[in-house]
Amino acid sequence: MMRFFVGIVTIFAVACGGGGGGTDGGPGPDATLVPDDAASASDESAEPAPGDPGPGDVQDPGPPPDVPQDLHFQDLMGDNTPPKVVKTDPADGAAGVPVPFVIRVTFSEPIRFKETVDKNTFRVRDVDDKPVNGTYTYEEATNTVVFTPDAGAKMMLASPYRVALSTIIQDKAGNGLADWYYFAFSTALPPDMGTYEALAAKYAPVVYQATRKEAPHFDYLSSFDFDGNWKALDNYDAIKKATEVPSFVYYDVVETKSHFFIRYGYFHPLHFGLLGDDAFGNEMAGATVVVAKYPQERPIAVLTYFPAGDQEEVRSYVTEESGIVGGQPPPYYGVNWVFPEAQLFPGGHYLAYVTANTHESCLWIHTTKENVLDQRCQLTEGDKLGLSIVQYVFDGGASDTLKKEGGSFPAAKQDVRYGLRLVLQDFWTRRDQTGTDTLFTMSFQYEAPEGRPGNGLELPSAFLDPVNAASPYKGRPPWAWQWQATTFGDFYVYQFPRGTYFLDPAFFFLKRHRLTANWNWDTKEGYSLDYCFNPYLLIDQRQLDPACKPAGGS
Repeated sequence: MMRFFVGIVTIFAVACGGGGGGTDGGPGPDATLVPDDAASASDESAEPAPGDPGPGDVQDPGPPPDVPQDLHFQDLMGDNTPPKVVKTDPADGAAGVPVPFVIRVTFSEPIRFKETVDKNTFRVRDVDDKPVNGTYTYEEATNTVVFTPDAGAKMMLASPYRVALSTIIQDKAGNGLADWYYFAFSTALPPDMGTYEALAAKYAPVVYQATRKEAPHFDYLSSFDFDGNWKALDNYDAIKKATEVPSFVYYDVVETKSHFFIRYGYFHPLHFGLLGDDAFGNEMAGATVVVAKYPQERPIAVLTYFPAGDQEEVRSYVTEESGIVGGQPPPYYGVNWVFPEAQLFPGGHYLAYVTANTHESCLWIHTTKENVLDQRCQLTEGDKLGLSIVQYVFDGGASDTLKKEGGSFPAAKQDVRYGLRLVLQDFWTRRDQTGTDTLFTMSFQYEAPEGRPGNGLELPSAFLDPVNAASPYKGRPPWAWQWQATTFGDFYVYQFPRGTYFLDPAFFFLKRHRLTANWNWDTKEGYSLDYCFNPYLLIDQRQLDPACKPAGGS
């Protein structure tokens, strides 16, 4: 009863006060009374991102006109409960969303759609933080706003998209969302990827992984989310506390008119280093297997990649049958060693050797020292006798889990089966996740060689480091790999921009080995720089170019 009495007095004061357009600072008859501690929607709506409302766009509209403004009181009447988002489609974190997509956001109650929803209050942005243009409609029966991209909007496959909803969006009573609301999703992979998965399986390496006996699990091959999440900064603690480690190798395939480039990635949560003072977390080494499509499909080369202190190394091993090495010694062609095909690819699979602690990506068969000054990839037949080795094999896609037994992990084991994980799916669709408690830190702008595609791509350059954030040594995603040659003597070196090894492997292979682009479709001879499929450069000609149909060139 007391509360009702106070309300009557308040109404009387409002009705009688401020008459004659007084200058005492009291509200006039058209004023809206708002509690002193309430902030306006425009004050609450500043998202820490570009795209503030501009002229002609939705601004804070204030309370709706159908509410008597003199009687807008929270204690007696009116709705002061903010609307909520109860459902989004796609859901937050959804993957594989078909393109073109449509976005639906359902609210807990009816909203002032026309007055409070537009491109600045309902923001849809791509991986480059560019707005996706489209139209907005409202389904009153379900309180749902529907965003439909314009027909000409650029829709990227295997890419992340983010949606931000402003606090300016209001219910019918004029209450805005309590906070900005965010959700994100990623789009579907390109179609017809089965051929490339089959190629990766066909040429999947046998990996001889050396281990440190006192802590062998630091050397196990695994996936970035081996601990069940995608947080880079907890991987170090997770591997130290692990009682089991699943076995995986990453892969990816791009195709030109003349060759396949099959990339394999070896992920380790910890790079212990030579002495421990150069340790860092979330390391990925790897290799590229180059396969000629004509006159018959056959592997011709392996290019291995690994970080080496503050350098990054790429080593090249080619077959005699490839003809890459001619009348000059191998270093003249940027080649580290030449092997018969049957030796480099026994049964179609190259034999990888990955060192303990440093995880240098090497060859199990390369036991001949190229130069006495070279301290990387050291291996002799005698060395092999003293190594603790976990031998990983691909066997139809099954993945074995190495477990701690009797208080320790096994330092040596044969025929451990690994599964294949796709770089495009696991990392590329998450390439926007840069910052604290995500995946990546720092970024770089890809400077494509003259006349080559992809120039200006803004990409993450390193994984977040859970060991030492200030360390100059970094684990890098494959698209940020670079050849910083640690060569000796007259070894031929061509300077490539960061990222070329992975983003444009056809150009890298050609320039590294002094080849020429001389592809002849009629005779199916030579080397082509034209991609049939390279999703990282937004190229897919498989259904458009006769030289690319079907994938495999048959």
